[in-house]
Amino acid sequence: MILASRTSAGRQLASALARYLPADPVIVALTPGGFRVAFEIASDLRCPLDAAAAVRLDVPGRPHSNFGAVGDGEVLLDQTAIDRLALPAAYVEASVERHAKLIAERLQAFRGANPPISLTGRSVVLVDDGLAELPILTVVARALRSAGAVSVILATPICTTADSDSLRALSDYLVLLSGPCEHRGLFVCDEHFLQTVDSDIPQLIERSRMCVRPLARSPFRLGARASKIPSAVTSGTPR
Repeated sequence: MILASRTSAGRQLASALARYLPADPVIVALTPGGFRVAFEIASDLRCPLDAAAAVRLDVPGRPHSNFGAVGDGEVLLDQTAIDRLALPAAYVEASVERHAKLIAERLQAFRGANPPISLTGRSVVLVDDGLAELPILTVVARALRSAGAVSVILATPICTTADSDSLRALSDYLVLLSGPCEHRGLFVCDEHFLQTVDSDIPQLIERSRMCVRPLARSPFRLGARASKIPSAVTSGTPR
């Protein structure tokens, strides 16, 4: 699949989501790559926009040393990798603490003067640009549920075949612009597919929130057939 820009991807995802969003949803961008995509969705659908962030846990200087991920108040550890890498418990604990502090600082910087949006009792559309790795998406989805989200809809232009089943499992509904592909970067083929600069994110959040208005929406039925949402490849499992 070829997409010229994150803006184009966001508008197409907004069109796919428009008629089937639950009432009063929150659009949450996985930063930084997903922010331009999410901004277009939030703007087109007049929904509030907020940020999510997560980082991988790696051993510096050691390739293939990922042993988990840290999100906002959530930690995902791969004990098999920790054992294989022979990482002391004190090292793992210190790494988690350091990265948790980094996530808090990033979210504060991304939001700027914009307060975080309460997710309690609300549905969340988690938006990625298709490049985030599975541990990152997993820990963010867990963080959103821990923050009170009643459902998590994952919207992304594309995902890999290897990750598709896991993404369906961690979200209540998965919305794609095209079916899973073998390689994550197949759709990133244009120099205009640029990431948003971190310093632009607070302004995008502020602009999107100025346009929020209640919309009459049909109930979003988790597990609905794929044909219910035109122009998108979708899947879902009722929880």
